[in-house]
Amino acid sequence: MSPARTVGSRLAEWLGIRAQPSPGVVVSPEESNAVMREVTVAPLVMGEHRSPFRVPCSFQGERGHVVLDEMDTVPVDRLGRQLGALDGESLGTVVGGLRELFGD
Repeated sequence: MSPARTVGSRLAEWLGIRAQPSPGVVVSPEESNAVMREVTVAPLVMGEHRSPFRVPCSFQGERGHVVLDEMDTVPVDRLGRQLGALDGESLGTVVGGLRELFGD
């Protein structure tokens, strides 16, 4: 993964800090992902961090949350390797959270 040159990455470089990749869930539709050079990603955090738009999920046997209120659009070339997929129940919970967030 080649990090984008952003103000944050330049500051981290100046401070001698290497930014660590963080897990996320691609929430943009597959149809748009196939033709766009960017995807919408919501951060995936492990542990108990309750918040109105932190949707609980299970990933690789661990409990965590998908942080829907911190979604970001990132270039596809910034994505690292795919770690896996959410199980059906967690995926349904995330979709329900997106519907609530966007007022479906």
